[in-house]
Amino acid sequence: MPAAHADLIDLLKRELIFLEQGGYVSAAPDWRRALLLEDSLTCPARALRHACLDQPCPWLAFVPLRHQAAKMPCRHVVIGEHGETIDLLYRTATPEEYEESFRRWLVAAIERLEQLAA
Repeated sequence: MPAAHADLIDLLKRELIFLEQGGYVSAAPDWRRALLLEDSLTCPARALRHACLDQPCPWLAFVPLRHQAAKMPCRHVVIGEHGETIDLLYRTATPEEYEESFRRWLVAAIERLEQLAA
């Protein structure tokens, strides 16, 4: 298995564990809802909110090229069944709905990468 695939699978699995163990419930400040990826322990810029693009970010592997220079590129990861991005789901879904979409996406991405690696 290429190292890049193994690293991405590990990243996705750590994120899935974080999500399923309720990490997002306690990750955000009391004054706002938790933000997928941005409030995760897997975010290399978590403590430096403003410096997202200054940090090497493994989540860029899932961001379309045209959005990789965005202020918060991980909001452009497509996680919905019909092409919905994290950003769109923030505006159109409840936290429970977008977390479930994210969970399904994580599981599918892990399966897809494991099949590629086999």
